[in-house]
Amino acid sequence: MKNKKHIISLIMLICVCTIKAQNNVILEALEGGVEIPTVVMCDGKTWMSHNLGADYTLNPNIPVAGIHGAKYQWGRLAPALTQVEANTNSGSIVGWNITNAPNAAWGNSKTSNDPCPAGFKVPTQVQWQALTGCASVSTVGNFANDGNFTSAFVFSSGTNSLTLPYTGKRDYLTGSMTNRGGSGWYWSSTEINNDRAFLLLFVGNSFNPTHNELRTAGQSIRCIAE
Repeated sequence: MKNKKHIISLIMLICVCTIKAQNNVILEALEGGVEIPTVVMCDGKTWMSHNLGADYTLNPNIPVAGIHGAKYQWGRLAPALTQVEANTNSGSIVGWNITNAPNAAWGNSKTSNDPCPAGFKVPTQVQWQALTGCASVSTVGNFANDGNFTSAFVFSSGTNSLTLPYTGKRDYLTGSMTNRGGSGWYWSSTEINNDRAFLLLFVGNSFNPTHNELRTAGQSIRCIAE
């Protein structure tokens, strides 16, 4: 009887971990069963509506501090700074990691170092280009380089929107905050050489999905479905 109860409990856990609703995915039990809102864009891909590490209960289309998410160095599984740490400390970070992750730490297919939840991965440069090439764009906020949390770049596809806060970035050497409210830096999984990788950069009302940055910089991630 004890073994039977254990098997039933295990089956129930597996079911809870894999439940799917329309345009939503339930996180594994390790994440507390938090529902992740998603959106399908003009590229035909399903994107997470929030930055990785954000508060998924908040409206993803209203830019506030709680949807800025964590900061990641390229190729790393764990965040360099959680959302709380990133939002409350703009200065240099003691012990900031200045060692590059190895080549192929992230890639076209999901790797063991990819920090996105099950079923999602860090988008490739080509996937960023596809999205920016088909969506209409608009902006919210004043884009001031003053550390504000209320500006965002919006990609629209019909009635669907993908809102990317102007999160700034963390310096590759010190981890200090740069240009929050004035620019957005979103990693791709595509490396360019031994110490740089491609990313989506937007400043003001312009964007560039082929920009690149040193791998030890701390930047945002917006996950895409595998």
